[in-house]
Amino acid sequence: MFKYLNINISKYRKKAEKKIALLIDIKNKNIKKWQKFSKKQKIQYAGAGFLILIALLSLSFYFFYNRSAEADWFDDGWHYRRKLTFNNASSTENLANFPVLVSLNSSRIDYSNTQDSGQDIRFTDPNGIILKYEIEEWNESGTSTVWVKIPQIDAGSTIDYIYMYYGNPDASDGQDMENVWDSDFKMVQHLQEASTSTDAYVDSTSNNYDGTATSSFAAANLDATGKIDGANDFDGTDDWIDIGASYDGVKTVEFWIEADNTTKDIIDLNGSAYISVSSGNATTTGFTSPTIYVNGVATTTIDTTWRYAAVTTGTGLNASDLDIGRREGGTYFDGIIDEVRISSAARSGEWIEAQYKSMTDTYITYGSEENQEGAIVVWHFNEGSGSVAYDDSNYDNDLSISGASWITGKFGNALSFDGDDVASTSDAASLDMGTQDWSISTWLKTSASATSTIIEKSGSSVAWLGTWSKRIEITASNTNVDNDLTQFPVLLKLGTSVGTNSADVSAVFDELQSDDNRTKIAVTKSDGTTELYVEIEKWDDANEQAVLWVSRSGWVLDADAPTTLYLYYDSSQADNTIYVGDVNSTPGAAVWDANYKGVYHLGEAVNTDAGGYKDSTSNNNDGTGVSMALTAPSAKIGIGQEFDGTADYITLPFTLATPYALEVWGKPDSLALGAVLLSQALTDTTGGGVAMGYYNTSNEILVGNNTLRRGLSGISTYLTAGTWQYWVDVVAANNNIIFYLDGVDKGTGTAVNYWSNDSGKATIAARCVGAAYSRFFDGSIDEVRISNTARSATWIKANYYTQTDGLVSWGSEEQKQGYKLEALASGVVRATIASATTTLTVDSSNTV
Repeated sequence: MFKYLNINISKYRKKAEKKIALLIDIKNKNIKKWQKFSKKQKIQYAGAGFLILIALLSLSFYFFYNRSAEADWFDDGWHYRRKLTFNNASSTENLANFPVLVSLNSSRIDYSNTQDSGQDIRFTDPNGIILKYEIEEWNESGTSTVWVKIPQIDAGSTIDYIYMYYGNPDASDGQDMENVWDSDFKMVQHLQEASTSTDAYVDSTSNNYDGTATSSFAAANLDATGKIDGANDFDGTDDWIDIGASYDGVKTVEFWIEADNTTKDIIDLNGSAYISVSSGNATTTGFTSPTIYVNGVATTTIDTTWRYAAVTTGTGLNASDLDIGRREGGTYFDGIIDEVRISSAARSGEWIEAQYKSMTDTYITYGSEENQEGAIVVWHFNEGSGSVAYDDSNYDNDLSISGASWITGKFGNALSFDGDDVASTSDAASLDMGTQDWSISTWLKTSASATSTIIEKSGSSVAWLGTWSKRIEITASNTNVDNDLTQFPVLLKLGTSVGTNSADVSAVFDELQSDDNRTKIAVTKSDGTTELYVEIEKWDDANEQAVLWVSRSGWVLDADAPTTLYLYYDSSQADNTIYVGDVNSTPGAAVWDANYKGVYHLGEAVNTDAGGYKDSTSNNNDGTGVSMALTAPSAKIGIGQEFDGTADYITLPFTLATPYALEVWGKPDSLALGAVLLSQALTDTTGGGVAMGYYNTSNEILVGNNTLRRGLSGISTYLTAGTWQYWVDVVAANNNIIFYLDGVDKGTGTAVNYWSNDSGKATIAARCVGAAYSRFFDGSIDEVRISNTARSATWIKANYYTQTDGLVSWGSEEQKQGYKLEALASGVVRATIASATTTLTVDSSNTV
């Protein structure tokens, strides 16, 4: 007997039941084609999914979605929203009543889901409070320009956000233009009007300081392309806009200009107080102790490209006869002017910098479209033949049938499964329900009471990073981590046999396909969502090998328990350049803590260019090769450098002072007397200083001072040519020396005539004495690091294990979390979503 099964897991059960009742009505009418949604009812959702039907005998399978997102929906009349997140990281000031520019295009809003002039757009804070906004321009074929007043953006925040709602065909225009601009704004001219009519240029504030353009403007110049929207192109002869304001107390003037001539007057407040550009510099006359900003920075340089200029003063000025584009009795501006504002407050540098970022579209991250509710899949199973069951929703999540056979169903046709048959979709964004509210309804008839799966979605129940489709769990063992380590750089090698479990993680390369996609990865902490910074030392898609370094400020490698990380990868994502970068990049530098003075992977092609060997830290202490000629070999970690022992070396542009730590991987081809891996002279003329190398032909390790003495007593460690070894020399402020080999403490001593503030040349693979170099190293060197702190034994030991790929193990590939339905017994169905379980019973009346 066929049973009608409806399963709903939702905080909004009343709405879901109403939708399901509609389904029942449709089935009772035996409608065989699901009605497509109208423009305003279409559903959009971002993510990834994989859906399977197993052991099912059914007709008309419906999957509905009712999203319960991180904040409640502010009004049921609006069907869509996006999260807009602000990046105020560089600001030390809370920005109150701050107007932000929201620039919309087809990638940030689906215009097919809005009214023709944006009448249904709304902005709310996270609590659903509607915010003031002004639409400067609505352009469904291009860019729409909207200004939104934000009550407060916290200093240093990268998580403050608002919501943009749309998709309500019955909504009326909700703009409140005048109240977008706080009481300190005395005039805001967007200059998009393109008219010479009286007062055609409307002041967006409530002060009504409207303007009139002179009739001398050419028609095309009234409608010039501005920095933000429309603007005016002033001819430098007789074009200007008369505002005629009368306000005493102006302390900030802002505007955008693209100058054709960099010696002209720009804005005149009253005939004696004005702003000009002179020989490529912004200047003021009549301002008391002004501060001039260009592009958010305190500078005066103006060229012929778009520039955002702001002038502040602590002494209010009288704008009694405000002219834009000229100084009365002076010169006329030649170029384009956009977005002119005057304020009664002296805006701070933080405010002006944030305004610049806002108006250059670098301040907001636009989230994916969220929908309120609707049908995600509709399978009628009415085809009756073939290997495809078509989805009649808007998403085309068609099923590929494997083994199931067509039979007569409750209404029309159905599919019959024998326990091994499968019907499945391919990956699809619309099928990613996460842990949000959803409901399923179908007709089914079971032929056995044994437990069998009806529908499941593959994936993990662990928190997931956004819409990334795939990830692998990484476990950093605590076995060789004796104490907690903060911002410790962990090595992740990718390949066919990596980590302590010799894992094959080539699936990463299978997904990304090319070196160009190397930044379409992310590494997170154990929560699955907090990203670490990633430096890519090496990425070789063709040979499926990569070397990554990961960490971030405040992240802890745990000594008491294993530390979990996740590597995400998805070729459909945008480049993750905020958190992932190559050597010498900003995100790459964020891996290394502030105590690193220089980190050299030495993975560059052999070169003698100035600064050709890059420092991975933000210090930019790049090294320069001298007489480098041998091909760089495969090294201990990635690519290293080969030295011939006669004349080649690398100089480093910094000096040492105790305490510090020197680290290097070395593999000598021969053990020459006094050969040096890493050194620094006392001065550029006297030589001496610190050197790590070989003391004598007995292969004894040298950790020397200015006479190349051992500096440590009682050490008799012997080396073998052709073997990679990890050397670390730690010198405390009291000249106490500890030498480590392969992560193990090999002895402690006090230096004789040791260095404490060397200022000469630092060198890899040689020693500088005066202007001459000697003690050349014969062999390979990799991964040189210099720190201005005495690294702990725990740090050095863990470094040895991570750099030998002996710290982490790899799990299997995962996909996003999903849902599963199981028939437990006759008439009993269990629905599972993430870790929550609900059991429902089907009775003889076909209700749930």
